[in-house]
Amino acid sequence: MLRRIALLCLLPLLLCSACGEPVPEESSSLEESSAPQRITTIYPTWSTDDIYTAGDIVVHNGGYYRALWWSRGNEPTADTERDEWQYLGEVPVTGAYFNDVPDSTWYAEAINTLAEAGIVTGAGSGNNFYPSRPITRAQFSVLLCRALGIEPIESSDSFTDAADAWYTPYLAALKQRGIAQGGDDNLFRPEQPITRQELCCLIYNASDGFAEDPDTALAPYSDREMVASWAVQALSWCVERGIVEGNGRKLLPDATASRAEAAQIIYNLLQRAQS
Repeated sequence: MLRRIALLCLLPLLLCSACGEPVPEESSSLEESSAPQRITTIYPTWSTDDIYTAGDIVVHNGGYYRALWWSRGNEPTADTERDEWQYLGEVPVTGAYFNDVPDSTWYAEAINTLAEAGIVTGAGSGNNFYPSRPITRAQFSVLLCRALGIEPIESSDSFTDAADAWYTPYLAALKQRGIAQGGDDNLFRPEQPITRQELCCLIYNASDGFAEDPDTALAPYSDREMVASWAVQALSWCVERGIVEGNGRKLLPDATASRAEAAQIIYNLLQRAQS
């Protein structure tokens, strides 16, 4: 199981300022859900208040049950003398944590490993991760804190636009440590998405990276001229180490990073730190 790399907490980190368009409505920052549990079944858990009809399948106390007729409040049991339910067997446990992260996807290993380590959780209601949605500055900050073992704190010295939210204690911890900079206006812009090159700057500075010849690493990519001057060394350093990968011959430095990409990048970073 992936272990948190507490040593990285001591390394310098400078949070890059975000830029770009406002967050689209469908990608707004969702509040985190509770810690995920491994998915066991696609069937609902039995509830004493729900009405079931013949053929309905539920999960209860680690087993599958099929209703034999109309039922409400009758607890499923394997006792053959009570025949409201038919016992179908034990529920198998899979390796997945989220309904929308199938094992066949390229990001499944990273997300499930980070979920097991307590670094990522779902978002909104239900057991979903929303892998294709852009990751916001707040979401990534929380992810980064957990990956580096930075504990959230309660502090009145936070960012002007980051008060009284689920991520506030994490942002306060980053500010207190001098990790996150709000600029002259003391704004963090927590709901704004983070681009790929901004993520690279976070990782580069967190790891005290140094790229001797950034042009060499970026040379194979056709959009290397689109990389901001302040991100050239950071992006090069991440590419050299396999922490960030291009999309074919493109780096897409200004593209908004998705939640899946962010998880994969953090996973790659921690794997690199362990090697």
